Amino acid sequence: MRRALLLSLALVFVAGSAMAAPKKGSKKSGNHREASWTLEEDKEPVKELSAKAAALAVDLPMVILPVSDRGYLTNYAFVSIRINLQEGEDAWSVRSKSHFLKDAIIRKSHKRKTEILDKETNGVDQEKLTALINAAIEPWVEKQRIDSVEFLKIDLQQ
Repeated sequence: MRRALLLSLALVFVAGSAMAAPKKGSKKSGNHREASWTLEEDKEPVKELSAKAAALAVDLPMVILPVSDRGYLTNYAFVSIRINLQEGEDAWSVRSKSHFLKDAIIRKSHKRKTEILDKETNGVDQEKLTALINAAIEPWVEKQRIDSVEFLKIDLQQ
């Protein structure tokens, strides 16, 4: 009885290993995917700041915003945002809220269906996007604390 049990367990183990192994000659290895990264060297570098300006700047993590045309979702914009504060403001109090600011911007962009696409250049209209960001972060940061909003990188995925 023991021999039969051990023999059946050995057969199950060998059969299971053979079934899980990738087939010879197949290009895919199981459920793994290969990453194909490309380097984009022709892109402009991120703007460097002086120490004084850096103390007043709050960089938000990459924000993904919907781009709509006549009420229909057409694309997504990947935007890197820098909020420059007024002289004498405490940037750390705003930096500590950066994830809340990012969430507020994403929520506002989905609710309003704001068309931020510039139809002439097929790019993002930065004035509309700035107005959207200012409206979204107003509950978190007072308008008088903000000097300007910059866009370090705007990428539309085609």
